[in-house]
Amino acid sequence: FIYGLVGLPVAALGLWRIWRERGPAFPVLAAGILGLAVFYVAVARYSGSDMGIQYHVFSLPFAALATGVGLGLVQDWLGRRSLPPAVRATALGAVIVVMSAQALNVLAGSLTDQGGTSQVCADQVRALSAPVDLIVVSTTSPSTDNGVPNNWQEPIVFFLADRRGWSLAADRHNPTELAADRQQGARWFVAPTPDLLAAGGALADWLRANTTPARSAAADGCDIWRLQPPHPIA
Repeated sequence: FIYGLVGLPVAALGLWRIWRERGPAFPVLAAGILGLAVFYVAVARYSGSDMGIQYHVFSLPFAALATGVGLGLVQDWLGRRSLPPAVRATALGAVIVVMSAQALNVLAGSLTDQGGTSQVCADQVRALSAPVDLIVVSTTSPSTDNGVPNNWQEPIVFFLADRRGWSLAADRHNPTELAADRQQGARWFVAPTPDLLAAGGALADWLRANTTPARSAAADGCDIWRLQPPHPIA
């Protein structure tokens, strides 16, 4: 996520030089490595997957430091080879070009449309609801993972639709949870993954009695229901 195949050996050279010389970069990098080790222990469950690459942003300053020192070492090595300046500049420039091309390739990949079903649902939510409407979005993430509280509040549909509301964890698909969100003001229920709604289940029965279907996954790629306002409490 940070170094890539090209940057890693250059950064390794930089780490070796920083360790050998114990210069001003050494305490900075040492403190950074120690801090990152503690940080990644805290977020390891999330940073270890392809959905957790944002956590690696904190490694960037230290990766840049090691890679820059490594490039300096390569430049010094070329300078001692009695090569013409043009050859040295070309060799060093080639390394930088390859590393930059790799970074640009990653950037280009990040700009491709990866919205999929979430984008379809978001577009339909925007078309059906008012900006002030609160929504509930079904998610495949459970509220606990191996007995540990999980970060299950997925923001994708909310972000793409520019709406606010609540996520419904995969292990909380029951009438009590959805009714509670409706009582708090939710007016739409969105299911990007209809498989979580078992036919004949308690939540499916509750939806038939308390909602109006607005979109069907079979026709539009996303199930959306309009939640009927709760009965006033006497």
